Amino acid sequence: MIRINLNGEKRGAPVKTKRKKRKQKSEVEQNIILILLVLIGVGVFFLIGWKINSDYDEQAAIKAQKQAEYKKLEHWEQKKLELDIQKELLNEKIQKISQLKSRREGPVKLLEDVFNNLPKSIWLQSIVQGYDRRLTDKVDPKGKALTPGRNIGKPNDLMIKGMSKTQDAPTTFANSIQGLDSKYNNVILESIVEEKETSVPVFQFTLFLKLVPGYEKILEAEQKGEQK
Repeated sequence: MIRINLNGEKRGAPVKTKRKKRKQKSEVEQNIILILLVLIGVGVFFLIGWKINSDYDEQAAIKAQKQAEYKKLEHWEQKKLELDIQKELLNEKIQKISQLKSRREGPVKLLEDVFNNLPKSIWLQSIVQGYDRRLTDKVDPKGKALTPGRNIGKPNDLMIKGMSKTQDAPTTFANSIQGLDSKYNNVILESIVEEKETSVPVFQFTLFLKLVPGYEKILEAEQKGEQK
């Protein structure tokens, strides 16, 4: 015989409904939490992206500023390089002009020294630069013949020829030049020969000397001293 408890079914129905509502509420809460987590993740993602873009823009701005500054400096560096080149060329020109000036004034200073120390009884016939003293011997120490015009001496070799009314005047002149040892050395009075076909005593002499190394620098020092 089957019994049906109607009262029991009626009492159990509310319990199932409460459980169902709780389950639905729990699912809703989980969905809300999930949605919040997704929103937070999306927000964090966009925040990180914004930060990266901001840093990139900042670095790009700094790079652009540095490039602009570099272009300005590059322009001035080029100008500085051009000025340095012009300065170097100008200094080179000044140096060459100074050298030419010294070479031009060298003979002038030589003549000044010669005439300042020249006795009144002497008059000069010639001053030759680059004349090898060995030419007066006609042969060199090895016996080889020397030909004037081919055996040219060094630029600092000088030969002075002149005439004197007295025999002692050429020696006095040579000693005076020898006293200027800061400019001249190897002063040699080669010969003093009396001219016989004259009514009064006349002596012809030949004097050799050398300009000391650095003669041009000595002239420059003298010029600076005169300017002071």
